[in-house]
This record gives sequence, C-alpha cells and structure tokens, in this order.
Amino acid sequence: MVSTTGVADVPVRLENRVIGRTDADGMLLVTRLAAYQRNQLSIDPLELPASMRVARVDAAVTPSDRAGTLVRFQISPVQAASVLLVDGRGKPLPLGSIVRREMAADETLVGYDGVTYIEGLHQHNRLDVETPQGACRVQFDYPAGDDGIPEIGPLTCALENAR
Repeated sequence: MVSTTGVADVPVRLENRVIGRTDADGMLLVTRLAAYQRNQLSIDPLELPASMRVARVDAAVTPSDRAGTLVRFQISPVQAASVLLVDGRGKPLPLGSIVRREMAADETLVGYDGVTYIEGLHQHNRLDVETPQGACRVQFDYPAGDDGIPEIGPLTCALENAR
C-alpha cells in the first residue's frame, strides 16, 4: 500500500513505470511487488503544486511472501513566498542580510535583487531584517487561496537604527 498522506491523484511508479495514481484519500494498492526482492517505488512530484513539500520521492521495499507493507510518502502543504525587500529609497536590501520571522527560530538570507524565499508564513507576518546599515522591520499579509508560491512586494523595510 502506498500512502501520500492524503494527497490525491499523485502518480506512483514501480521500477520507473507508472502503475497508478493515488485515490481521493491519497492511497494506492500496489499488487505487483516481488517477494524477497528489492522493489523500487517512487512518486512524481512534478505534478504537485509548488506549495507542497515532499519529504522523499522514492523508497526501496522488500516484502516477504504473502505479506503487505505500507510505504508512506510524506507530502504536506507549505505556506511560502518569494518576498522582495527594499530600503526606504526603493533599492533592494543588501545581499546576505539576515531575515528572521517573528516568533520563529529559523532564519534566511536576502538574495540577489532583494528577493528572499520564506517558508512557514501565517496570515499576518512580521520580518526582522539585519542589514549592514542596521536593523529594519517589515509586515505583510499572506495571500489566501494561492496554490503556488506567491511573489510579494516590493516591501519597504523601515530602518530602526543606523550603524
């Protein structure tokens, strides 16, 4: 049995051949596994929305004779966005500036042209950014109902204290 943790219509492959798609509950019964041999099962993540995180795409299973096994491919939605951060003059924040989400331990970096990829977003978000010129803060709302990775901004990061 293959489970995609509730995600429907995911293509499942056995030895690189499509053998079916998961049902509405994210399950597919696979009956052609060879007992006592390594069977390569995989899913095709390219048909999933960009807003889904896939823990793994393949698994090797070796069932015993007349026995079943459950292969779980963990797929979960992620609220992420590509956020364009600019300073008070409208210029992109410096490359490598450190970005932290409010109430989160993880951090990310500002990329080229002020673009930052951020996961784990909520409906209302606040980012604290540490630049070479000082700390700044920006707030924004996550757009509801988007299946992809939205692009948000440009957002002006208000400088709190200059260095």
